[in-house]
Amino acid sequence: MGGYIKSAVKRASEIYGQQNKLIHRALGQIGMPYEENKGFWMPIFTDVAGRGDAGSLSELTLGERYAIIAHLQQRGANLFNPKVPSAVRKWKKGDPDVMSGKVVRPMRVAAAKYLFVKKIHAILADMKLPWSYVDGIAKKRFGVEFVEWCEAGDLFKIVQMLSFHQKRHGGERHGAGTHADEQEPMEQTA
Repeated sequence: MGGYIKSAVKRASEIYGQQNKLIHRALGQIGMPYEENKGFWMPIFTDVAGRGDAGSLSELTLGERYAIIAHLQQRGANLFNPKVPSAVRKWKKGDPDVMSGKVVRPMRVAAAKYLFVKKIHAILADMKLPWSYVDGIAKKRFGVEFVEWCEAGDLFKIVQMLSFHQKRHGGERHGAGTHADEQEPMEQTA
């Protein structure tokens, strides 16, 4: 069993890399690769991006690059345009790397607890509940401050409670605050 629970959190550099591949692939399919036709493409890209001071594609922000991919899609390119969260729209190559989403509480849990905490994470994400919800259960039922401090048997009971709650309320509840799907990935320890 290994590693991290995947979540919706992405690094700005990952989004940049995806966008870069998409733009270069689309221009190559047209038969006018970017590197060989930079003089042709940059005026179009700066116009679409709404600014005239960019000398190359790498000087554009993720939001501007998103607009360029959308423009290529409108012109018939069959591309997937990766979502650019508002927190990273102004990021460009050379800036310090940042994460999209909220990084509130990274967790490291023992191998015996990993599957239980992973299941709790999934239920919270489905029901759009914050981690503080299960922290409250852990404190009230087991006298510990945070759910990851519970014993494996207690985590099993919390999974049962959440599963019952999820079935009873049909999942997809709209709560407020930081949600489990916006959390930093979880790491398993030995």
